[in-house]
Amino acid sequence: LGGCALGDAGARLLADGLRGNQSLQMIWLDYNSIGDAGATAFGACLRENTSLRELHIGHNSIGDQGAGALAAALMANKTLTSLRMNNNRIGIEGGRELVTMLLVNRSMLFLRLANNQLGDSGVQAFIPVAAANPAIRDIHVKGNGAVYATEQALAAALEGRASNA
Repeated sequence: LGGCALGDAGARLLADGLRGNQSLQMIWLDYNSIGDAGATAFGACLRENTSLRELHIGHNSIGDQGAGALAAALMANKTLTSLRMNNNRIGIEGGRELVTMLLVNRSMLFLRLANNQLGDSGVQAFIPVAAANPAIRDIHVKGNGAVYATEQALAAALEGRASNA
């Protein structure tokens, strides 16, 4: 459903329809002008949906509020394993919410946040998560204004944890 101009209204309708769905495992919603309200609707959906494994919701207009709503839902959701939110407007506050989620959620394998607005300190916050969460395989944060050393430290934390497993 990428590039269908769903907007927040369409995302809300789709999320409501997916709440009880038990067969769809992956959904691509890139390039749909989805903002915080649409992401919040998907957060509500993920509190009930137990079949969705991958949510691709990149290249939209999701900010801290929407990222926080998704993170809050994923504190309890144990089926979503991949959240791809590249190219949105997620800043340090939304990043902190996602860090908190990753400290609790042991089902998330892949988190893609490239080209958002986390900044160096926002990316740094993910480094301890790489050591603390044995499930997470990749946290992609390129293009967030982090210095090279921070990106390398995150990569090293992920690699070091994997080699110690």
